[in-house]
Amino acid sequence: MESQIQREEVTSHPHLVFLHQLMGEAWIDAEVFGENPKHLLGQWWKKGDQNPWVAYTESLAQEILASDKIHLDRVALAQKLKADYVSTLPEMEAAVFLLRQGFSVVLEPTYPEKGPDLRADWEETSYFIEVKTVVHSDEDSRFNGISNEVFRRLNSVLSSYTVAITVGSKY
Repeated sequence: MESQIQREEVTSHPHLVFLHQLMGEAWIDAEVFGENPKHLLGQWWKKGDQNPWVAYTESLAQEILASDKIHLDRVALAQKLKADYVSTLPEMEAAVFLLRQGFSVVLEPTYPEKGPDLRADWEETSYFIEVKTVVHSDEDSRFNGISNEVFRRLNSVLSSYTVAITVGSKY
């Protein structure tokens, strides 16, 4: 009976074929589908298995790994996704956008040395790209601190309800 329950749990998870290829099966099982995931993908999955960010990240990984026009060090990308998912996701989005425009793309072209996030090649011309996110550091720090505290408190209460929080311009 117990093995049937485990089998049903395993089959209820999305396959995440490309994230498994990139991140490794053990990491995905522990950090996305595990009991107490520390990574954002796992925390989002745990909050709701229909969370769009898990499927979206899988779709980006699919386009990147399946394309012969994107070159990358898979270990380097996996390390970045594990360590800093929030800033790596826009880099993946930019790579996929450029691919769809017809560019050949290299992720982390100077790896392992520091350098630009992407190199996009078009008709024998290379463009080096550093992807940055716009932040308002003081406000973001305050907002993130408050958000973390709210979610810490909400996650400590067992409940079958969900909470949606909307933050206006004057938080």
